[in-house]
Amino acid sequence: MEIRWSILMIIIGASIVTLIPRVLPLVVLSRIQIPEWGMRWLNYVPIAVMAALVGQELLMKNGEMFPYKAT
Repeated sequence: MEIRWSILMIIIGASIVTLIPRVLPLVVLSRIQIPEWGMRWLNYVPIAVMAALVGQELLMKNGEMFPYKAT
């Protein structure tokens, strides 16, 4: 089996690009102390994400906002 170096470099590059946004915030946030108001604010992030996902499914029909009447 022959290894194509261009494909291998694409795979390595894609893994680095995927790894950086996941690891960098962990490294930075583990070294700083987040204030109490920041921690309270972060408690609402999962709720907001879930509401956005569910709301989109509930309010969209055939790619348009529902109820929506075209004039």
